[in-house]
This record gives sequence, structure tokens and C-alpha cells, in this order.
Amino acid sequence: RFGIWLGFHNFDQEKFLKLVFFYASIFNLSKKTETIEVKAKEWALSRGSYSGREAVNFVKFLKSDNV
Repeated sequence: RFGIWLGFHNFDQEKFLKLVFFYASIFNLSKKTETIEVKAKEWALSRGSYSGREAVNFVKFLKSDNV
């Protein structure tokens, strides 16, 4: 309506995982590093995106103890 374009650009897998761990530290997530990495990769593949938006959505999902 107003001509605003909001983009969620993809990162490569390495940068995506760095962002996931950054958000995990902010949310004081107490899960094993290996578990977070494996689940983050699965999450990104199922969503088709390595974006920052998916990184924060994933960490919020883990924080809610759904895994």
C-alpha cells in the first residue's frame, strides 16, 4: 500500500548458525550445542530459508520447550 519493501535475506549456513547461537545466548537457552546445531539445520531446510527471521523463530521455538 505504501510502497515499503521489507526483505528477509538468506545467509549461508555458517552465518545462519552463528546467528542461531547468538539468539540462543540472548534467550539463555540451555540446550547442548550439538542439539541446537542439528535442529537448526533441520528447521532451516524445512522452511527453505537461512534468514535471520528463521533463526529467531527457531530459537523462540526451542525456548518454548517444544523440542
